[in-house]
Amino acid sequence: MNYSNSQRAGVILYLTALLFGGYDGATLDIPEKNEITGIKEALVALKEETYEEKTDFLDFFKSKSSTEPKELVRVEICYFEKWREKAIELIIPIAAQYISENQQNLQNYYDELANQYHEKLSLLHDFKMDEKTCIASQLSEDERMLQADNDWLVALKDQLTKIERG
Repeated sequence: MNYSNSQRAGVILYLTALLFGGYDGATLDIPEKNEITGIKEALVALKEETYEEKTDFLDFFKSKSSTEPKELVRVEICYFEKWREKAIELIIPIAAQYISENQQNLQNYYDELANQYHEKLSLLHDFKMDEKTCIASQLSEDERMLQADNDWLVALKDQLTKIERG
């Protein structure tokens, strides 16, 4: 099978993770749901109560000049504009604080993740440098052994030529 370079790189990274242990990432601290307490009471406090005369369907047929007192009924009025303004007044500071905390948590997460990644890369770099030094020292030893063999062969040839001249 023919694999692309990116597929090979992915396999190498996967095998490297298996060999050198998986990369443990940082944990992200996400705060629980924030509840805004007291908003219901603040919005209910904005309602306006008035008393108006009760109107019935039958009142339409009665004469307008009737002087009998009409029953008063309590009417509660809630203005959405006032609610919206009050909700904005209450929620914006809490939302801004929540956003600020989450931004700080994300920044801490990214910093911790970068530090852990840097440490992991440093460990991998140190491991590779140790491996390189080990190979270099082995190559030097092999070269020394090869040189010693060559020196012995040269010495043997010199002795053989001396014996031949003899």
